[in-house]
Amino acid sequence: MTTVVEALQAATDELHNAALLYQSRADAVAANLAATTQNAQTIIQNFQNRAPSLGLFINENTGIDAPGRGGSDKPYKTVDYALDNADVSVNIVCYLFSDVTIRKWRSVYAAIGFVGFAPIPSAYGWQFSIVQRKMSFLGEAINPPRLDVGRCLPFFDLGGGGTVNFTAIDIVMPTAAAGINYPYLISSIGRQIVCSGCSLSCETAGSSAVFIAPNGGQVVLSFAGSIGANAPGKIFSGVAAGVNPNTVWNYRSNLTSA
Repeated sequence: MTTVVEALQAATDELHNAALLYQSRADAVAANLAATTQNAQTIIQNFQNRAPSLGLFINENTGIDAPGRGGSDKPYKTVDYALDNADVSVNIVCYLFSDVTIRKWRSVYAAIGFVGFAPIPSAYGWQFSIVQRKMSFLGEAINPPRLDVGRCLPFFDLGGGGTVNFTAIDIVMPTAAAGINYPYLISSIGRQIVCSGCSLSCETAGSSAVFIAPNGGQVVLSFAGSIGANAPGKIFSGVAAGVNPNTVWNYRSNLTSA
C-alpha cells in the first residue's frame, strides 16, 4: 500500500521530469529560433551588401558559357546564359563584343543595359570603344511557354523596377514562328525603354513581331537612331504605321510616327 509520503514523492518526481522535458523542448525551440534569425540576418546583409551594378561581357564568337566567366578577358558566349546566372536584383550592363541572338523570354525587375562594345582603345583614352552590334531574336523562345501568354517570342517582361536600355544596338525583330500567341519583344508594365544610337528593323515585311506591348500603365520609349526596313507599324502594339503613338494613352515617346 502506497503511503501519502510515497505518493507525494512520486508526483514530485513526475513534475520534475516534466519540467526537464519542457526545458529541453524550450531550449530546442530557442536554438531553432536563433538559427532562423541568424539566417535571416545573413540574407538581409548579403542583399544590402550586394554590388549596386554588374557588368557582363559577351562574345558569341569566342566566349564560353561556363561558371567563373563574364569578364572582358573571359566573356560568356550568350546573353541568355549570362543573365540566367547573374544576380538579377541589381542593375546589369551586358557589353557585347559581337552580334548576339536572344533565345529566351525573361522577367526583368531591375535595369538591364546592352552596349555594343569592342576591345579597342577609344579616342578618349578608354580601354574599350562603343561600336554597333546586331541583336537578333529567335522566332520562338526556347524556354517553356508562359502560362499567361502561351507560345511566345524571346522577350523582356518589364515589371517592378525593370527597365531596358540599348546603346549602339541594331535591333532586328524576327519572323515569328507559326502559331505564336505572343509576338512581342518587350512587355512593359508602365516602365521605360531607352534606345541610344540604335536602329530598329524587321527580318521580313510580313513579320508579326512587334517591339513593345503595354501590359498596364504608360510605357515610355526614348529612341535615338533610325527606323529601318519593315519596322513602321511594328514598334508599338496597336499603333499603325504613321500614327503618332502619343495619341494613345499607353505610350509616351519622342517618336511622333510609328
